[in-house]
Amino acid sequence: MYNMRRGKNKRDDGRKKMYTREKIRVGILDDHLTTLSGYQAQLETVSGVDVVWTAQTFNFVEYELKKFETDLLILDASVPMSDEDSRVFPIFNAIPDIIEKYPELAIIVISMHFRKAFIRN
Repeated sequence: MYNMRRGKNKRDDGRKKMYTREKIRVGILDDHLTTLSGYQAQLETVSGVDVVWTAQTFNFVEYELKKFETDLLILDASVPMSDEDSRVFPIFNAIPDIIEKYPELAIIVISMHFRKAFIRN
């Protein structure tokens, strides 16, 4: 998903302007530091991608989304609520609220779960 932005249709010399591509701004939520660092390292090698924030618990997601313009959110399906509360955050319940607040945000949910009942949620 690239945000294609157009300036005026023509340059000062009468020629048409070309589209310019902005970098895809990515936020990553994963409670495993090694996995989080791996995603970040791999994505930073891709031109056109900028990892703008990372978090290990869900309580930071709203703050980061407000602070940084984010185009893509990569979520681990099982993350703790906060550093103090290790209960698993109900991520699938939060996604509709996130989409409502940030309708242009694309979300990818990553999971090690393989049970169909979990995946279908």
